[in-house]
Amino acid sequence: MSTVCLEIGTTALPSTYARKLHGTVTHLIFHMPLRSRTLGLRFPTWVFPLLMAFASPAAMAQAQVSAKPETLATASKAPDCTPQTQVDVGKITQQIVLIGESHGTKELPEFTSGLVCSLLKDGRSVILALERFAEEHEHLQRYIESEGTASDKSALLGVHMWASRWQDGRSSEAMFALVEDIRKLRKSGQRVGILAMQKLDSLQVPMTDAERAPLSFADNNIYNILNDRAMADSLLSAAVLYRNYTIVGLAGALHVSTIKGNKRDPNYTPMAYVLNPMQPTFIIGVRQGGGEFWGLKASYDIYQFRAGDFFGEVDKVDAIVHFPKLTASPSANPAAAALARKPR
Repeated sequence: MSTVCLEIGTTALPSTYARKLHGTVTHLIFHMPLRSRTLGLRFPTWVFPLLMAFASPAAMAQAQVSAKPETLATASKAPDCTPQTQVDVGKITQQIVLIGESHGTKELPEFTSGLVCSLLKDGRSVILALERFAEEHEHLQRYIESEGTASDKSALLGVHMWASRWQDGRSSEAMFALVEDIRKLRKSGQRVGILAMQKLDSLQVPMTDAERAPLSFADNNIYNILNDRAMADSLLSAAVLYRNYTIVGLAGALHVSTIKGNKRDPNYTPMAYVLNPMQPTFIIGVRQGGGEFWGLKASYDIYQFRAGDFFGEVDKVDAIVHFPKLTASPSANPAAAALARKPR
C-alpha cells in the first residue's frame, strides 16, 4: 500500500498527523515525498484528502515557514557576518525574540541582521519573521534561495508591498538589505529561514471606488486586532513546529507592546500581549536620541523623531538597545516611492 508523508521541521511526519493550535487543525508544511525520513509510521494515501477537508487554506499558507533543517546539527562552518554588540545573546533563553522598531530607519534592520548573526555564532538556528503579509512569503523564500542577481532582486521588489504605493518604511533599502543578509547566510549553509508573519490579505473581488475607501474607524480597530492576533499565531506556530530554531521577530513597536489598549482603541490587543502568555518571549526595546525616518503620513517623505523610547513605561522589556541618532532609509523600489508621492 502506498503512503504519503509530510515533512515538518527536522522530521517527516505522516500526512495524517495535524497539530491543533487555537482550536483549529492547522499549520502543516507541504512537502510530500513518497520516500521520507519518517518516524516509522505508515498510513494509506486515501486518508490524506480527509485531513485536508478540515484544514483552513489560510492557516496552511500561513504555516509555510522556510526553515527546513536537514539534521539537528549546527551549520558546518562559522557564519561570515557582523554580530551586534548591545545584547548578550547568551542570556536569551526564550525561543521567541521580539524587536519593537519604528519603520523606515537604517539602524533597526541593521541591528536585527547583527542579532541574527550573534545568535548563529552562539550556535543557534534562526528564523527571521518580518511584518509582511503572508502571500509575500513565497517571494521572500524564492529570493533567499536565489543567487541574488539583479533579476532576482527585481522579481522581489516587483511584488506586493515592495511595489505598492503604501511605502510606510517596511519596504526600505535597509529592510531589503536585511533580507539580502539572510540570503547570503542561507547560501553559505547557515541554518536560517524567513517568515512573512502577517495574515493573508490577497482576496481579490470586484469593488467600486467607494468600496475601496479607507476603513471606518471602528472597522480599522477590528482589523488591527485581527492583524496582531494573526502575527502572534504565525510566531507561535513557527515556534511549535521548529523547536530547534530561535524566532527573531521585527515589527513596529506598537505590536511588540505587552499592554492591552492604546490611545485609539482601549480594546486593542498587541501581538506580544497575545503571544506572551502562551509562549515566553524576550523583548528588545529601542531607546533613541532622535533622528529621521522615511514613512507615509500625509505623503511619503522624511519625518523627524523626537528622542525617547519605542516602548512604554510599563511594557515588558528584557533588554534595551541604544541609538544616539537614527537615519532615514528610503524605499528599495524608486518606482514605488514615486507612486507613493502622488496625491491619493
